[in-house]
Amino acid sequence: MAPMAFKQWLGGVASLTTRQKAKLLKALSADDDIEQVLALVESRLTTLPACPH
Repeated sequence: MAPMAFKQWLGGVASLTTRQKAKLLKALSADDDIEQVLALVESRLTTLPACPH
């Protein structure tokens, strides 16, 4: 994400409702995404041992 786009997104956080902020915090603190990313990377390393670039 470009720095300017991030600043714009971050500026919008102030206008979120309490419920929206709670959902955002829950999503940001979830560990599921990390586990999914690790599983994907590990599966690609075993099935595609070469650099994908």
